[in-house]
Amino acid sequence: MSCKLVSIILLTWNAKPFLSDCFDSISSQDYPNLELIVVDNGSEDGTADNLRSSLEHKIKIDWKLELLPENTGFACGMNHGIALSSGDYIFTLNQDLVMNPDFISKLVSEIESKRDRPVASVTGKILKWNIDTINGNSIIDSTGHVIFDDRIVEGRGKNEPADRYNEPSEVFGVSAAASLYSKKALETVSVGNEFFDNDFFSYLEDIDLDYRLLFRGFESRYVPDAVAKHAGGGSGGRKSFLIRFKAHTNRYLVWIKNEERSGLMKDFFPIALQECLQLVRTLFTSPLLLLSWFYFPTKAIRVAKKGRSVYADGKEYGRLDDFKLKGRLFRKIA
Repeated sequence: MSCKLVSIILLTWNAKPFLSDCFDSISSQDYPNLELIVVDNGSEDGTADNLRSSLEHKIKIDWKLELLPENTGFACGMNHGIALSSGDYIFTLNQDLVMNPDFISKLVSEIESKRDRPVASVTGKILKWNIDTINGNSIIDSTGHVIFDDRIVEGRGKNEPADRYNEPSEVFGVSAAASLYSKKALETVSVGNEFFDNDFFSYLEDIDLDYRLLFRGFESRYVPDAVAKHAGGGSGGRKSFLIRFKAHTNRYLVWIKNEERSGLMKDFFPIALQECLQLVRTLFTSPLLLLSWFYFPTKAIRVAKKGRSVYADGKEYGRLDDFKLKGRLFRKIA
């Protein structure tokens, strides 16, 4: 394994309950060549006031701090951090996640492995974490991303026992909560300085990136012996109506940018069933989210243009069939 520089990009927003554990986890990493880029996304709980002193006391590697005046979303905040980075590899990290000391080392070893296709992204076994308990981290949060024929993308193995998924494998994609990316691969599928698409604001931006890397001929990998634990929802975004409003149509932006009409028509029935159920759920729980469709056409035009740019040299759309699973709704009902 080489010792190329890994740039950890940590995006914080209202992170006070998690920062101490997160910084301890970063400091414990045994990989010898790291830098840390912290981008605070307009925190409102005093996080920004404590970040510099916390970094000075807890972090022994080179670090940079960027304080944004407002919440720009996950995608834009991550792009700010990547722009400040110097590493050959980019490690994206959520504030509510802690890693075993060899987590990054294991991912670097895998991303540098020789395979038929270049490896663009790697993740490990991420377990669910209740920060109020010492034990109980026995349920999987994610072992990468899995995609279904209705185009729902989920954490692979989510809510299954932690002793499963013990073999390394190729996966559809990885969660940006804790994953390592080749910066060269990111540059191949980016538009300008948008590695994550700013039009997504928050949620599904890593799934959009999964698609782009897959269709441009890269592999995403899973390493079972790289273990971390994730509290989930640590930024509180899912409770914010404004963030959910901005993210409500992201699923369709993913399709416009990456999917082919022929593929969507091939899976018309599972997609249509899922969309009907989603519409009913939204009408009963958060009908105001439907107003987001008034802003959709402008975003869709921009996203479609980016998709044409990314795939100007071709797209391996057929690769999707290698990962697509059937019958998600029937499994869920069962």
